[in-house]
Amino acid sequence: MQQAPVGRRTFRGLATRLVPALAVTLITVAALGGCGSSATATTPATTAVTLTTTTDSAGSTSSSGPSTAAVEAKVIMKGSAFDPVTVTIKAGGMVTWENQDSTQHDVAADDGTFKSMPFGKGASFSFRFAKPGTYAYSCTLQASMMGQVIVQ
Repeated sequence: MQQAPVGRRTFRGLATRLVPALAVTLITVAALGGCGSSATATTPATTAVTLTTTTDSAGSTSSSGPSTAAVEAKVIMKGSAFDPVTVTIKAGGMVTWENQDSTQHDVAADDGTFKSMPFGKGASFSFRFAKPGTYAYSCTLQASMMGQVIVQ
């Protein structure tokens, strides 16, 4: 049997060891790239938008008046109304609007700061507020639906 030239034998041995090592490295990098990620798409320190299916309504606040400043707030869309109508959060906080109505809704700031696509029952939209201020919003599909976010 004829022996392979030294260079060829060395390359094959090297390739045999490098290919599995490269594959493990790529899989590890891909796995670590997903760590801590979520379905939320973000733009540095200004917005977070998500359209997801959720059923948990925990965390909703009373509609009797403005809520205490929090990092996150949830607004339920039901009966063609926002509940609560006003939420108060800290700068950098996020508000999530969850549609529990049988019809599609969207959420749009009066000043154009944010706008969702229409979404149906069980879906939600979130926005992160970077700057303090009062943000009036409405559902463009049902003009009677109005609310506000107060960012402290």
